[in-house]
Amino acid sequence: MNCPGRPAVRPLEDCEQKKVTTFSSCWGARPVSQPSYLTRLETFLLLWLGLATPSASSSGPGIEAHTLFLCLCDSSRRARSTGIRKKRRRFWRFFLLPPRRGCGAAVAQGTGAAGSIEQELDDEEASDAQPGFVALILATLVGVVGGTFWLALGAGLAASALLGTLPEGLGGTLTSMQAPGLELAALLGVLGASATFAAARQRLQGHWRQWWLLALLLFLLFCVTGLNVLLSYVFRAIDNVLVEKNATEFYAQLGVFGAALAVAVPVISGYRYVRLTLGRSWRQKLTELFLEKYLENRSFYLLDSNSQSTDVDNPDQRISEDVDYFTKVTLDFLLDILDSVLNLVSFSAILWTTSQTLTGALAVYALVGTSLAVYLGGRLVGLNYEQLRLQADFRYSLVHVRDNAEAIAFYGGEKREEGEVKAKLGATLSNYDQLIIWETGLSAYQQAFFYLARLVPYFVLGGLYFSGQVDFGTLGQAQFAFSMVLSSVTIIVSRIQDISRFSAGISRLGAFLEALTKPPDAKAARISTLEGSGLQLQKMTLFTPDGSRLLLKDLDMALSEGRQRRLLVVGSSGVGKSSVLRAVAGLWNRGEGTIVRPPSAQMLFLPQRPYMPLGDLRTQLLYPSEGTLGDHADAELEDVRAVPWALRSQDSNLATLVQEVPACMLAMELKVCEEALAGPCADEVASKVQKRVIGRAQPEARDEESEPSKSIATFLALMTPVSDESIRSAAAYLPLRNFGEPLRKSDDGWYHLSEPAAQIDTFWSHSWHGNDLCKIFTLLVIYNSRQAMVIASFGALLASFLYAGQLLPGWDVDAHDALFNSVWALVVGTVFYLVLLFAGRPRERVFLDIVCIDQKDRSRKREGTRSISAFIKRSKSMIVLWDTTFSRRMWCLGSTSRQLHKQSRCIFELSAYLHSRSPDEGPHLTIRPTVFGPTFFCLTVGMVLVHGIIMLFEGAGLIFVEGVVVCVGFYTFVLTCRHYFRSLEQLQHELHDFTVDEATCQCCSAPHPEGSNCDKEMLLNCIRLWFGSVEVFEERVRKDVLCCLMEQLSGDFFSYRQCIVALIPAMWSGLDYASGAWLMCTQLIERTGLDGDGCPNQLRGPPGAFLVNWLLRAAVWWLGVVPSILLLGMKAMYYLRQRSRSRCLDEVVNMAILVWMAALVLGMIELESLCWRLSGTFPVEPINLRRWWCGMVVFASIMLPSAWVLFAFFGMRRSVVLYKEQSSAVPTPAKPEETGQWEPRAESEILKPSRWSL
Repeated sequence: MNCPGRPAVRPLEDCEQKKVTTFSSCWGARPVSQPSYLTRLETFLLLWLGLATPSASSSGPGIEAHTLFLCLCDSSRRARSTGIRKKRRRFWRFFLLPPRRGCGAAVAQGTGAAGSIEQELDDEEASDAQPGFVALILATLVGVVGGTFWLALGAGLAASALLGTLPEGLGGTLTSMQAPGLELAALLGVLGASATFAAARQRLQGHWRQWWLLALLLFLLFCVTGLNVLLSYVFRAIDNVLVEKNATEFYAQLGVFGAALAVAVPVISGYRYVRLTLGRSWRQKLTELFLEKYLENRSFYLLDSNSQSTDVDNPDQRISEDVDYFTKVTLDFLLDILDSVLNLVSFSAILWTTSQTLTGALAVYALVGTSLAVYLGGRLVGLNYEQLRLQADFRYSLVHVRDNAEAIAFYGGEKREEGEVKAKLGATLSNYDQLIIWETGLSAYQQAFFYLARLVPYFVLGGLYFSGQVDFGTLGQAQFAFSMVLSSVTIIVSRIQDISRFSAGISRLGAFLEALTKPPDAKAARISTLEGSGLQLQKMTLFTPDGSRLLLKDLDMALSEGRQRRLLVVGSSGVGKSSVLRAVAGLWNRGEGTIVRPPSAQMLFLPQRPYMPLGDLRTQLLYPSEGTLGDHADAELEDVRAVPWALRSQDSNLATLVQEVPACMLAMELKVCEEALAGPCADEVASKVQKRVIGRAQPEARDEESEPSKSIATFLALMTPVSDESIRSAAAYLPLRNFGEPLRKSDDGWYHLSEPAAQIDTFWSHSWHGNDLCKIFTLLVIYNSRQAMVIASFGALLASFLYAGQLLPGWDVDAHDALFNSVWALVVGTVFYLVLLFAGRPRERVFLDIVCIDQKDRSRKREGTRSISAFIKRSKSMIVLWDTTFSRRMWCLGSTSRQLHKQSRCIFELSAYLHSRSPDEGPHLTIRPTVFGPTFFCLTVGMVLVHGIIMLFEGAGLIFVEGVVVCVGFYTFVLTCRHYFRSLEQLQHELHDFTVDEATCQCCSAPHPEGSNCDKEMLLNCIRLWFGSVEVFEERVRKDVLCCLMEQLSGDFFSYRQCIVALIPAMWSGLDYASGAWLMCTQLIERTGLDGDGCPNQLRGPPGAFLVNWLLRAAVWWLGVVPSILLLGMKAMYYLRQRSRSRCLDEVVNMAILVWMAALVLGMIELESLCWRLSGTFPVEPINLRRWWCGMVVFASIMLPSAWVLFAFFGMRRSVVLYKEQSSAVPTPAKPEETGQWEPRAESEILKPSRWSL
């Protein structure tokens, strides 16, 4: 297919076969123009954000963004020349919506179909429209602006409620922000952005992290700009109070400044962190892109040895350094430009209202200064480009000396190499001298420019200040606004050096990417390569890759298939001996003729210069097929250790022995065994060696390989260790130290943390496919939460005592205060809880595979895997960290001849633990989902935030902030719980119909390597030895294992004891209220007059009564109200767990559950108020105690029994319905005396409560 309007030079199918990735290959002789800096920058942005593909895909050739742009521009010009306006509209739509197929190509059933650009545009217009790059960027900006507006409005209202008055000028700004039009526009912006990204969710699959980081970065950038505006008003107020000499107001403004600073520091730090994280993500994406293209289609070979382009030098520097610098500087520029625009918009209004003359002077000054900076900095672009090239050449000359050190030493060429390196250094320094001169002059201009800029506001506003038309604060604010606006409009002046280096970097990367994706010359003849038996060269004519030199002409050669066929090619240097091999290997194909050869996977080429890849000896031996050989290669490498000794033995049968030696090792051992091979069996040995090396030996039958599997299964069934040293354990705090570093960095060696042990307290069973952070949080909650709760509660109690005794500072008490708040107990309890939760040191001895089985030493790893059943038997208890991959595989540790596979924990392991317990010993088993820890940890943190907000905020600010925290937190809680209950239902279905045939092992997911054992076959043998038959094991899983899992995963997931542990911050908050009430009452009772409720202070009652009242209220909410609300909410989540058909309906269900829980909270508050009102009928004096004390007694008598009834009779264990139907064909278990096995126990024995259950 040819593009319209161009000569038919090259078919598209040819482009696709050679993996051409640009449209330029379809256009013939007329080349496209060199892309600009902005076009190349757009290319890298689209590739990073997932809106363009750099290489061919299965559906057609990929595209480059800048080539697409040029192609569409050309198409648009043709449309204008023919007068078709419709194509112009298509062009813009096509540009905004990046296509999913190549330009002018329609690929169907693997063959190229005829078409055109017009047809492609018609197809795109007919397809479902999806937002493109520009639309998504605009949606991100609009959504972030809308969200920032609402946040700023809420923060302003909260600050107004807390401070009472805002700094001068901010109050009017806040009032103007409350205009209905602005609020509606911000809301529509957020909704529109959400809808835009929802429409593009399929295209952005796998790229959401980049977009979230970009949105978060923009949001933080807006926050930083807003904080700068806020600080300008604060500084203005401080200047004015200094002039007025108002000390009280001065310290008040300093407090406002301190509060703003407390917010600004973490925001700016977070902005910096997200900025660097975003740059790192971009660098990773582009580096991987260049690496893939560099190593694709042997581009690294062509560019390194045969590139005719003088622009593509030092590809290693372009990939490692230029990409890093490009991503950093590009992100800095984009954000600086956006920051400059924001500052320009934010401070121009301040500057314009202060002085229009100053604004005009700024515009003229910035225009003149920027023009001069661009003129002076133009020379730096070429110098920086040349400097990058020269530095790379200098570094490569040093690398060349290091790589050829021995050859240089033999020749004695040290002086010559020194001269070459010094010449490279001299050229680099000479260019750098010019850079120094130009950068020094430009730096002098910059300094003068910005020094003079500081005087411009004083020249313009000095007279106005002396005449009294402006005050000193306004003068200072104008100076600040002038500097901010000036820095915004003169960004080119301040960053001209970086801009020059940035332009050079873009040129280098753009040229590199174009060279990597450049298609072959369509006019050049190519040698045809066909697959067949033997090796044939038919009329082959070979040129050098650039076509400048003829090497061979009309060469014919034939080498038929056979083990004894050999061909020796001799000739003088330069006649083309190596060139023939390059042509056969497909490295050089410039020429004519045909090559018939076997597939590449069946050929081995030895380069003239030996190559040693980075890595250990195993890597050298298996290169480059280490990943495809798998564990079979490890087994052969282990077996070959005995070859040298055996071949030297007089009694050894060499012919038999060599048959068992792995082919991959024979070549290495031949030199060692040279003397042994000189005997009478030499011919037979040599024949077998050749047969093994070329891979002609036939694998043995699978039936003959089953004996090792049976022996391994027998050993596992005995549940005995290989040696006593292989049974190891570690203190529980060691795998959890540094926030579970061994679990997060499993590839590191952690064997040194374990010690030999006769018994193990707890066996940790988990899935390596699960989330590591969730597992770490769950283990921390299981081991440390109770101790942390108790100690933190004691600390909170002590802090409340110290505060009540006035040993800790607090606010002054006023006679009309309704309540005297304190946050000491909540803060101290939270700090103690977090420290003890993450830094606790449980001493229990545990087994964790990554710690107790050596991952580095292969012999010790083999011993550990063979002893895994002994680990289980010697464990007193087991903790299972369950996730959705738990029941999908039978085996998680692989066979004993393989490395420890990081696979899902399995039903087999749990059944093995239940089997290892004697009939009179119930299993101490704890099963927790991995979402258990994060859920309850977030619940505790959420309680701290809610109670802290209640204490620190009042009025509208309280409602807004608390509403945001509660809605966000509980929305995540609802999503997590609904997904968990769906997973639980899926687990019921899987285990209720469990069969061994449907269970999988890692080794069965791919064809078994030659000579390897099947994990599943080994496990079936072990199951028969343990349970008598496979049918008994399956029934055991359907009954005992299912009941055990569902019992703990349903009821124990949300038990009453766990709930009160997570909700302990409610009691800490009650201690703060109680200590505050005590202190308030002890001070007010000594005063005369009435309190805020009209009650005489002397009749309020003793302080102890108020203390008990608040403690009782905190206990009721902690032990009764909040657990009941959460349980009823969990019940709603369980019954509404099914996913809805549409995403919108599913969100409605989530919001309905949130509304249900909010209604429960409001109902409890109303019930408490009702109890207070009803308490007025009780004849208790004084009047305040009648309302509070009696009301709380009534409320407690209702809620505490209600909570007990709810959890006892309507808890989550009662909600999850177990499958009770049993199969009619239940196999009869074999008798213990006949099989020597332990018969299955009753359900009550299996479900013995765990001593670890909270």
